Amino acid sequence: ASTGSSSTQGSVLGTHSYFAPGVYTLQLNVTDKNSGPGSGARQVTVVPRTVSVVVSPNPISLSAKKVMTVDFTILSSASFDASQIDPASIRVGDGTDRDAALVAKNNGSYPVTIRDTNRDGLKDFAFSISKTHPNLGLATPATALVVRVNAVTGTGTIVGQVTVSLTVTQ
Repeated sequence: ASTGSSSTQGSVLGTHSYFAPGVYTLQLNVTDKNSGPGSGARQVTVVPRTVSVVVSPNPISLSAKKVMTVDFTILSSASFDASQIDPASIRVGDGTDRDAALVAKNNGSYPVTIRDTNRDGLKDFAFSISKTHPNLGLATPATALVVRVNAVTGTGTIVGQVTVSLTVTQ
């Protein structure tokens, strides 16, 4: 508990969810039964969660008429539930335009798929973008794409960003 009292000696327990990497300071202040104060601090380092993104086809041909989209699959893991991604939050591009939304609504809904694509028992999140979309800026021999998403959880929003490399041919 963040406040309260106890007449028995014991441990102090608590939890907190961090949604951004960084170094944070935990501060504990206590007052004993005689109004004597005590405090302590400890730093914790929060590291990013590992998230896998599969891009296909890779390589992609700029001139091939058969394949017109770049398909992205964000895989769930024990520490990340990709099915919680908000489709309206998806951004993909070369990293220079943070506001470039590339997944457009199709008849009022977002063209995404939530299913277990890699057969690990966890639901993954898949979407496609036209390979001719200007925000992708596909160029030979390779293009680095930045994928940004928000995943809403019961305790807050996880902001995800992954850079993927795509081999590009004429």
